[in-house]
Amino acid sequence: MHQEREQSIAVIGCGYWGKNLARDFHGLGALGVVSDPNPQNAKTMAERYGIKARMFDEIMNDESIDGIVIAAPAEVHAELAIEGFEAGKRGAPSADASLSG
Repeated sequence: MHQEREQSIAVIGCGYWGKNLARDFHGLGALGVVSDPNPQNAKTMAERYGIKARMFDEIMNDESIDGIVIAAPAEVHAELAIEGFEAGKRGAPSADASLSG
């Protein structure tokens, strides 16, 4: 019988919403990595959940990460989502991506 591996999700943004999303995905056993422009924010969250903190570009090049959840300011959602989709990641922005122009 073929056993599928668990999905690995990256939470992009470790602020107010990112903290909630990381907690939820960790609870589901799917949190693989976190990223934030402020490396200390990402490190703190990563240590809380026993995972790695990585830069966004590293996540985009990591084939073990299946998808991204974007918890960044609305004005950068579209840009991050497009980069994620182009890298083959499934994605879920947490705000209306049309605000990014």
